[in-house]
Amino acid sequence: MAATLESLIGNFKSTRAHYRDGSIELCVTAGTLEEAIRRAATAAHPRWKKHIHQRRIPDDVLEAVSAKLLTRIDRIQSATTFDDLHRIVASCAVAGFAEMAIYDTALRLGMRLKKPPTAVYLHAGTRKGAEALNRNIAGGRLNLSKDILQMHELPAPLQQLSPAEVEDFLCVYKKYLQDRSAPPDNFPSGIGCCATSGPGRLGC
Repeated sequence: MAATLESLIGNFKSTRAHYRDGSIELCVTAGTLEEAIRRAATAAHPRWKKHIHQRRIPDDVLEAVSAKLLTRIDRIQSATTFDDLHRIVASCAVAGFAEMAIYDTALRLGMRLKKPPTAVYLHAGTRKGAEALNRNIAGGRLNLSKDILQMHELPAPLQQLSPAEVEDFLCVYKKYLQDRSAPPDNFPSGIGCCATSGPGRLGC
């Protein structure tokens, strides 16, 4: 039986309820903002050397971004929105530090500073999920020529999630949004893009 958007969201909510992003938690609990910036940019993680999203980025690239961000610590501290943080991180990006790393770093800082995203930022697998959603469910109504989707633009069922959750959902469930199939009972075996084994290992 074809999966509905509502059933996929239900699956997402039930499985994601127990997931905690270790990299975000390390940033939130850092003793100083300076340390939080270092942890955010270098994708520090309590279980792995670094967050799986940034596993292929050389350490010297992450350290270079970290150093640039630390020179903007006052701007980071005074940021009033997630978009401010995202722009600051983007301005510090170097070769090899692409759009997903920019978003993830901004998200970690945003959660530290209580400035979460208020819109859905499209990148990598999230954009593929949005394309599948637009083609198969939203009837082509989404404007995907831009890199940000406002929550009110999304189908109503998705508006019950937070913007960060929608970003995660579009990435993790892109296959099922594409072919409208129902995920297996053990999906995802690890939650979100951070799954390291089994059918949850989809990556963004």
